[in-house]
Amino acid sequence: MVALQTSRGSVFKDPRTLCPDYVPPKAPFREHELEKLRAVQMDSRDKPAEYRRVFITGRYGTGKTLLTKFYAATTRHDQQTLYVNCIDCRGKIPSLLHEIIRSLKPGFPRRGYSLYELRETLADTLRKRGGRILLIIDDLDILLHKSGLEGWKNLQDILKLEVFDSTLNLTVYTINHIDLLDRMDFLNQALIERDLFDLRGYSKTEVEAIIRFRASLAFREEALGQDFLTEVAEKTSSIGGNLAYAMELMLKAGELADLTKSDKLTLNHLYEAEKTVHPRFKGFLLEKLEKHEKILLLSTARTLKRKPYGEASLSEVEEEYRRLCRILGYKPRGHTTLFHKVKNLSLLGFITHKLSGLGYRGKTTLLGLPGIPPSLVESRVKESLKINP
Repeated sequence: MVALQTSRGSVFKDPRTLCPDYVPPKAPFREHELEKLRAVQMDSRDKPAEYRRVFITGRYGTGKTLLTKFYAATTRHDQQTLYVNCIDCRGKIPSLLHEIIRSLKPGFPRRGYSLYELRETLADTLRKRGGRILLIIDDLDILLHKSGLEGWKNLQDILKLEVFDSTLNLTVYTINHIDLLDRMDFLNQALIERDLFDLRGYSKTEVEAIIRFRASLAFREEALGQDFLTEVAEKTSSIGGNLAYAMELMLKAGELADLTKSDKLTLNHLYEAEKTVHPRFKGFLLEKLEKHEKILLLSTARTLKRKPYGEASLSEVEEEYRRLCRILGYKPRGHTTLFHKVKNLSLLGFITHKLSGLGYRGKTTLLGLPGIPPSLVESRVKESLKINP
């Protein structure tokens, strides 16, 4: 949980600068990619009838979202940026269209419209609005996993509506796994190859420089110790330069320093923060989960704490889920609904699921955690649900 206000004795200057949605005043070591994006957009302005797409790929924590948002904030002022995250719409095309429309019409209802009605509403809204648009579709992996190639083709059909010829300047997609692009049926492979940016990982020196830059925005200068920042950089480099992990780790350490009324960040705060922050656990994404998804995730973690092999059957997790619902005063969801929530949690990277093999009677769904300690997941979800220890 991010403290949005700081007191005089806080180690923070502005904790929001460590959050994933924050767009910093500069994007260090991504100048080359920014120039390539500007060149593509300039080319699309010279040829307005040509539909232009850019794919930005790279591992989690390499700054794909930051790059696109920074580009949007520093490019042309005569266009509107429409940003949609496929995680927020769970990879569903109707929900994605809802988000685009709501960017243009904030009061537009979230439910009650067919896909056709959404297409017509979007086209009508764009006709009335006019102007140029930069469309950013983040975490395309989620859409490809959820809606498949059919969903991708539906999206492209929508973006080829006649009204987009005069409004859509450029569409930028971010995607975590470059191999997914091989499964997509593109009409012009040469165009895709030209407009594919695969972000390289940051070097150890770059990781440390970025951490120091972001820490200077987040913390008071007198609260920062050199050993603290050096250790954060070492830990981040050792796991491949995942800067999303570094930001969350620093944020949690700062919250612990404030909690203990310390006027300086120490290594002890960092080591304590490590107990609740993990490079594979997307803590900032936790707040995007629905209530029953959180309860199901907590049930999975609690069940796995009692299992020596790191897997539990869905029926065992369901039993713990129903028990937790009774304790928390919520009506439990049925099996079919829970199975859909299992798929959502797996899609978002919180759990793993697979069919059982040898050693099990019949076929059952086995749940696990992707290399994350169950106790850490339990602690974070309980904090999110505001459950006392």
